[in-house]
Amino acid sequence: TFFGGLEGLIGAPNPKLRDAMEREHCSAEDASWPFDASNYGTTTTSATEFWFVVDPEKGLELLKRADWPQETKLRSDPSRRHLCREPKPISAFEKELARVNGKLLEQDCAALCDEEFWGARLYTGPLFIKYNAILRGLGGKADFFMGRLKQLCGSNKYCTTLHIINSASVKLSKVMTAERVYRGVSG
Repeated sequence: TFFGGLEGLIGAPNPKLRDAMEREHCSAEDASWPFDASNYGTTTTSATEFWFVVDPEKGLELLKRADWPQETKLRSDPSRRHLCREPKPISAFEKELARVNGKLLEQDCAALCDEEFWGARLYTGPLFIKYNAILRGLGGKADFFMGRLKQLCGSNKYCTTLHIINSASVKLSKVMTAERVYRGVSG
């Protein structure tokens, strides 16, 4: 319900954030289920995306992969290849993260923790499809959304991850400039 908030919809997060995130993405029933991110032209899994964000070097080894899934839509257009995602460890973002955390501290807000940073990155990649399916399907009001949730996630609600993403969004909203957003309509 509205008044129950996120916790009322998906439950309380696990306080062991890192462990819970890894379990939700790498050990849950849907961890190795391939799904398509059509806007990227990518087929991937939750475990693949988790390691792509959290530890790309270790991830390839753990997943026994030679390389990461490719964004075929962007790669097919030479003028857009530079927009493809690249596997980067959190250390590659240290300067920008320090800048953002400095702004948060100026606003008397807690700095982003690693898990919030990972959650924000995960949400901006293909996993947004699963996270949105959960939030749309758990209300139980539309058969299509409930079916999509079951198809993509099974019983995995990514509870801790969604709480982490929410926390990151709330924090970042305090230091972001409001801008006009244009959304394309297709179909």
